[in-house]
Amino acid sequence: MSWLKTGSEPWLRCLPVALKTKATRLIGEWYDLPGYRDLLADPRGQWLNLYQRGNEAFLETRPQRPAGTRLSRIYPARNATEVPRSLAIRDLGPVVRNKVLAAGIEKPKKVGYPISIHFFDKLPAPAGALTCTVRAEGQVLPGYVHRPEDSQRRVLSAPGMAVFIPFSPLPANQEITVTWTWRVPGAGKPLGRRDSFRTGN
Repeated sequence: MSWLKTGSEPWLRCLPVALKTKATRLIGEWYDLPGYRDLLADPRGQWLNLYQRGNEAFLETRPQRPAGTRLSRIYPARNATEVPRSLAIRDLGPVVRNKVLAAGIEKPKKVGYPISIHFFDKLPAPAGALTCTVRAEGQVLPGYVHRPEDSQRRVLSAPGMAVFIPFSPLPANQEITVTWTWRVPGAGKPLGRRDSFRTGN
């Protein structure tokens, strides 16, 4: 949004709105973009206002529960089916493109569908201590974990969210197993969450 300062408090709790598409399609597209997805998935969220200037607008949210409430969600959700296999790199921006190029993939146009974990306030451990392993039929799928400090773009970043970006589209019609692990300073065992979903064609 040209009239909101990136990184400002209102920016971090709003969804910019494109006004040239149907609302149902627009909401579906928001779930594809991890930063937008974070606000839609937050069970504390409450939609408040729609602001508009010309062909730009944003929806504002405000938590209904106090910060610090212990919550976490993984998206795509457990046992979801017909999950998209990929997303265009242009929708995620140059940070992702550069990561894919660094992995040795030439002229990339798509990455695997982003897989995110949401804590809705802050990560439970230092960002470098949080990892994600994604498997299809036992094979580990290559990718990288995008953390809040890696980019200020709203499509990619949100407080308390990390995203696994597969370097290539996910395989079709397969069960995808996702394991997130993190180490809390001073804790003995690593903590984690494990879910699975199934891709579409």
